[in-house]
Amino acid sequence: PEAADIVFRSGVPILMYTLDVFRQVTFTADEVEREFLAAANGLSASERPEVSRLVAHLLLFGMRNLGRSTATIGDAGCVAAVIDESGLDVQTYPVSVETGGRYSRGQTLVDRRTGSSVEQTEGNAWPRVRVAVQIDADFYRRLFRDAIVGPIG
Repeated sequence: PEAADIVFRSGVPILMYTLDVFRQVTFTADEVEREFLAAANGLSASERPEVSRLVAHLLLFGMRNLGRSTATIGDAGCVAAVIDESGLDVQTYPVSVETGGRYSRGQTLVDRRTGSSVEQTEGNAWPRVRVAVQIDADFYRRLFRDAIVGPIG
């Protein structure tokens, strides 16, 4: 948490891709079978079908091990957002990294209240950070799929 706090306070431009957003870009098992495994069977060796099969394996493995009916694309969603931010709704908020909390150590605290005085804590202003608050999940599903398998059509 201390390293994250240093980065957040450094003044470097930051786009915070939150867990709320992270969890919205998902695939079902049927979609994985159809969009990655079936697609891999139609790819030539030069199109890297092994990558499509690996992605399918990882997504299905996650569903099985976590007992879920869907899998997120994980950190690839953050990478996709950096590649093309147009599918995000981004707002700027004061953000702090909790470095001393008993139950929340390492958690980022985002103050979404208008006119809040929380920006001043112990004389230290909370840095203002760009935070992804909404996502066009279908947009990033397509971007991810196209990056792995290639565009449909």
